[in-house]
Amino acid sequence: MSASSGATRPCPCPECKKHNLYQTPRTIWNHCEAWKRKEAQEGGTSLQVKAELLDFEDAVVVESPSADLFDDAEVDESRQSAVPGDDTADSGSVAGSPSAAFPENQEPFASADDQVSSPFGGSSPEHSPPGSPGATRDHTHPLDEELRDENEDDDDDDDEPLPGPQPAGYETDEDDDRTGIDGDPDFRRNDAYARNAHRAALDADEPQPLPRAFAEHPAIRNAYVHAFVLGAFQGGTHDQVKSQLIAQKNSLLDALAHVEDTEDTRKLRDDLAKMAMTLRSVEKRLGVDPDRYLVYYALCPTCWQRYPVSELDDLEMNRCTRTGCSAKLFETKRTASRGVQRYPLKVLAYYPLTRALRLFFRRPGKWEECQAWRKEGDHWQQDEPRPPPMSYEEWRDGLREGQLLSDIHDGWIWRLLRANMKRVWRPETREVDDVDVENLNLRFVSLPCGLVFGIFVDWLQVRKRGAHSAGAIILSIQNLPRSIRYLRENLFLLMTIPGPSEPDTEGMNRLMDLIVEELLSLEEGILCDVYGHDEREPVHGTCPFTTSDTPARLKTAGFVSQNTDEHLCYVCGKTFPSLTQAHCFDRDTFRACMHDPIDLLTAKFTARDAAVDGDMETVKEMKKDYGVHYSVFDTLPNWHIPLCVPLEPMHNLSGIIGDIYKTILLNGGMFTSTGKRNAVSPLDKMQTWLEALWIPGTMGRLSTSIVSGGGRPKCDDWRNFMTVLPVGLAIAWNMWDREPGDEAPLPQKRTKVKAETVRTENLLHKRRRKALARDADHDIDDLDLDDIEDIKASRDYHKHYMNVLRVCTAIRMLWTRSTCREDIELAQDYLCHAFQSWAIMGCHLKPNFHIACHGLEWLEAFGTFYSFSVWAYERCMGILSKFKTNGRTGGELECTFMRAWWKTILCQDLIRHMQDLEDGSPGDKAAIDALLTAMRGGAEAHRQRGTLLNYLASVSQDEAADPVQFPSYKAKVNIRDMYDMLLDYARTLWPHARIKSDRGMSEGDLVFYPWQVSAYPTVRVRGVKYGASTHPHGEKQCYGYIEGRRAVRIEYILSIALTEELTSNVAIVRRFETDERIPSAPWDLWEGDLGIQMWARDLADIYEVQPLEKMSGLFAMCVCTLPGLCTFRITISLDHERAEAEA
Repeated sequence: MSASSGATRPCPCPECKKHNLYQTPRTIWNHCEAWKRKEAQEGGTSLQVKAELLDFEDAVVVESPSADLFDDAEVDESRQSAVPGDDTADSGSVAGSPSAAFPENQEPFASADDQVSSPFGGSSPEHSPPGSPGATRDHTHPLDEELRDENEDDDDDDDEPLPGPQPAGYETDEDDDRTGIDGDPDFRRNDAYARNAHRAALDADEPQPLPRAFAEHPAIRNAYVHAFVLGAFQGGTHDQVKSQLIAQKNSLLDALAHVEDTEDTRKLRDDLAKMAMTLRSVEKRLGVDPDRYLVYYALCPTCWQRYPVSELDDLEMNRCTRTGCSAKLFETKRTASRGVQRYPLKVLAYYPLTRALRLFFRRPGKWEECQAWRKEGDHWQQDEPRPPPMSYEEWRDGLREGQLLSDIHDGWIWRLLRANMKRVWRPETREVDDVDVENLNLRFVSLPCGLVFGIFVDWLQVRKRGAHSAGAIILSIQNLPRSIRYLRENLFLLMTIPGPSEPDTEGMNRLMDLIVEELLSLEEGILCDVYGHDEREPVHGTCPFTTSDTPARLKTAGFVSQNTDEHLCYVCGKTFPSLTQAHCFDRDTFRACMHDPIDLLTAKFTARDAAVDGDMETVKEMKKDYGVHYSVFDTLPNWHIPLCVPLEPMHNLSGIIGDIYKTILLNGGMFTSTGKRNAVSPLDKMQTWLEALWIPGTMGRLSTSIVSGGGRPKCDDWRNFMTVLPVGLAIAWNMWDREPGDEAPLPQKRTKVKAETVRTENLLHKRRRKALARDADHDIDDLDLDDIEDIKASRDYHKHYMNVLRVCTAIRMLWTRSTCREDIELAQDYLCHAFQSWAIMGCHLKPNFHIACHGLEWLEAFGTFYSFSVWAYERCMGILSKFKTNGRTGGELECTFMRAWWKTILCQDLIRHMQDLEDGSPGDKAAIDALLTAMRGGAEAHRQRGTLLNYLASVSQDEAADPVQFPSYKAKVNIRDMYDMLLDYARTLWPHARIKSDRGMSEGDLVFYPWQVSAYPTVRVRGVKYGASTHPHGEKQCYGYIEGRRAVRIEYILSIALTEELTSNVAIVRRFETDERIPSAPWDLWEGDLGIQMWARDLADIYEVQPLEKMSGLFAMCVCTLPGLCTFRITISLDHERAEAEA
């Protein structure tokens, strides 16, 4: 019988036989794995086996694998069947399916010999049987095959179910009732990775050709761009994008019907016949398909062992192969066209670091931006000897008094990093050495392109109900200017860690070794194509630190929790119970108990070797004695403990502020009312004051619920609250009338404050007992215990207020974008003294307080807190959190994050290709504008408020040519009302121009007309936004400083342009005035550092014209009345650029 005759025969597979189903020989071939197995066992050829198949009478019996490889549930769910008469169910590929004669309730795995798969699915043509469509195709690269006709596989839509009635237990790819992000263009189900395995990720080492869309007609290419923007940035689904493409195509066809036949119209007509009609095809043709670059791994759900998805078919069983683990790795599923597929239960998406760097340097200007940090003395010629690493002592000796530290390049670790190093562990002698491989003694950043990376690890909860922690690992290039360093296109999202639970330290190591392996190769260097360079350039990379919140950075770096009794701190030997004692915050005592980095590294490698040998007792011993786990980052030569794990200021300092206010003050009863009738409690005073406080619209978050301890304040809330807290506390506690020694009233019984006070006292009592027990020279007798039990938290207003002033001053000095070493030392002393005082006062202090006492070392190493803070990274996590979740598990959601992120990055290349077009049409310009608008954020940009946005806006002005930037719209103002004032200003500014009035009543050469003045509602000066009080859009920013700290209200914002040369940008302002009746304030001795000033209630009557360049910052403002004295204004500087200077 001929194979093409279409006659059907009984199918020998168990399900078809059970339901008495008939199939054509070709369908039987595709479904029956037994024939291939028989071919391998008996040495027959494909033609011989096919001949047997066409003439068979009975089913061929093949011995099945052991049944214990499967769970019964898995077998029941994976059983499939075909229907009689279907000779088209699988016309293009051959995939493994269950054996024809396996016993029921068992199913063999498709072997690697039967099917070649990769992260992008399907079977390989070279394994198709002779005569099948797959066997006749050329053995070309999968991507070349895609480009031949992308419309053949524009989508990875699920296979159609087999026609006809289906037997019980049959399922298709569409038998999934989960909804939500299925329409998301970046979403894939886990079974898609198995069936798309033949599309290997593109080798980024090869030069990238121009995307295929640029060979098509411009009208079609621009239609692709708009469809892509709809799907990638505007929330469009696959169906919406397809509808838009169809509409565009029909419109173009209609237009062609009414024009003459020319070469251009013929090309358009030909290209329309091959126009892509789905988003997936559009992405491929535009070169923005992230699946070309991502690498997918199957993860063990229990131990986090990695398996390349393309190698799943090589596994003999669906269980993890790691010793001691037998968790299920994948399920099997049969589709109508591809037979049995293995799809992983948990998937990891990874973007290789070297691949990201190669794409990065192909973009214009990136090489030059990575060299922009170099200052005088950092440039070396080709023939000059490279400088050696710089020690801490050399860096310290080279500092001038008052020299500002503004970035990581100003810290000492930048020039300490060594090139050509390798970390060597000698287990026989238990020694760790960093070996200079060629004895070059070379400074790392002196290399032509020595990139210094910072790595961020964090998790976010992606569900409102239930726990699902999704992780992300983001890498930044510290060589980039700070104004662009944290832009989304310059951050590398290397992997997203699938939930719902977080991996332990060992699991993290099995994930992070992907990154560390590449970092080690970058230590040796790679060659990269660089935009504008004729030859490849050497690129080196090193990672000296991680910046994350406390749990993430301890897990990443291999340290135990800081809540353990013996290992509070990974820098020194202070213990957790010592938080109740003043010496825990005394830097003079740190030197005697500092950890030896070599000892910690030795313990880490010892724990690693012990774990490999199965010696878990040694692992526990290292954990108990040294407080460490092994981390794969310990193999990096520039990974220096503890410098590599700096405190994270955003969480550490804001956490300290929150603990001071809520734990020490609020729960400590410092806002307790006197209980007198009609008496206003301090808490109510604080609430009223904060609600009346004027703050600029660009200040960011400051929730009024923070006063009562309610809500969930963000880090910005706490930082801004700290800025105004000294004034708020003075008003709430009426510090003007307080005598030294005054204490807050005791809380009433049966109140929350009382219960919290008792709980805290009991907790601290236990910790003090432990602290004394660890003091070898102290005998614990009854007197000692009685003394401990008598300790109560102090309620002294003045002592608490003095400590708040110390902390607020210190944080303002430290948490700035520019500071000097002298200020850092002073601020560190303020913090330590405040914490020691609170410890002596019997207050509850937490681990963050102690870690902050080590801030000086990290600030000297990295220059400024902004170098290792996580504002930008947290913003990225916020972007990821916007995605819909709807119960997706197994890494499906996290892989969606990766595709969405990198799709926007690939847009940079698309924009560059579009901008490089010669003689671009209006349609090209509109397409470019659509991409640029989407990339700059669109609606997302309006949600970015607070620290990061203000920071990027201000630092971007460091490189801007014009410090003054006006909005695109103007304000309507009657210039004639202020004409004389502006005329006097112009004459003073340009005396040589001999300016005269337009009324003709004065002598001069140049007439000044009112129409030469433009008014604006707002303006940005050096990145800071100001507004005019006379315009609704400017009311929220109408107060500011000029000439240092002279407070003014801005009435109008104007731009004067008499000629092209004679221009000036000015503001008409009214100054704040002083008042001798204002009494001295509780913060008088600190006002210079705190940026607090007091002014008369009324503003000056005189209007002044001031150049906008003199604007120097914003402030918050309140009005305060002291009975019997006066009413006055209080201003609080909001400048975070540098430490406060005297007015």
